[in-house]
Order: sequence, then C-alpha cells, then structure tokens
Amino acid sequence: TELFYVLNGTGNFLIEDRLFTVSPNDLVIVNPHIEHTEKSMNANPLEYIVFGIEGLIFTFDQKFENENFGLYNFSAEKNQLTYLLNFMLQEIQEKNPHHETICQNILEILILYINRTHGAFLQDVQGMRRGQTVSGRQLCAEYHAGYAG
Repeated sequence: TELFYVLNGTGNFLIEDRLFTVSPNDLVIVNPHIEHTEKSMNANPLEYIVFGIEGLIFTFDQKFENENFGLYNFSAEKNQLTYLLNFMLQEIQEKNPHHETICQNILEILILYINRTHGAFLQDVQGMRRGQTVSGRQLCAEYHAGYAG
C-alpha cells in the first residue's frame, strides 16, 4: 500500500482508469498491485511525502466503497497529519537508534487517525492475527518536490 500526502502544488493522479485532481492536504491511499501514477502541473509542481507499507490493505468508506484506493482531504487536520508524517519521515531518514519501533508506532497512530477522521479501515494485514500491531512491516518513505512530469 502507498500513502501519498500532498504538501504543496497541484496535479493529477491516474488510478486504474480514473483521473483525480489533487492539491495540498490531499491524502491518496492506493492498495497493493493497483496501477497508478501522479503528474504535477508545470505552473505549480507537486510536493508530497509518500510512504510504501508492505502487507497492508485498506477498505474505504462509501465514497470509494468498491475501490482499491481512497482520496481524502485533511485540511481540517493538517497540523496533526503533517506532524506525524514529517516525524516518521525524519526517523526513517536519520535511522537513529530505535527508529524502526518509533516509526511502527507512528504508523499505528496514523492508521487509527485516518480511520477516525475519514473512515478508511485497515482491512487486512498479511500474516497477522486480529489484535496484533503493525510492527514488523517493511516501511519506506520518500519526499518529492518540484517534479513536473
């Protein structure tokens, strides 16, 4: 699963055969093995953080009920979400002692927060039993800025 959080700029996401416009504070969640691409607008290129999380699958609210992706705006929750994402990104980049445990715990908070505010549910975690945490999942993160392609 990939989570894209738009910090600045405007662009489009092509997910399967559907095109969506994205702008600041939009969070795009794409489940595994779903074809997708993003494209910035030349006048105002996208700046975003993307997290790839192995083994997670989301079920989405009524708006995206039968889809393998979701698109949510977090303008009202901007400060909370950007804090969590930047904190996790910094931990991944710096790789200080215990960074993996810190990132896994932030990821759990992030998933619960997304669920509470926008109804995207964690459907399945491959190889986990109900009640277990998401610890041990491979997590990678990147920051992208100014790409217009």
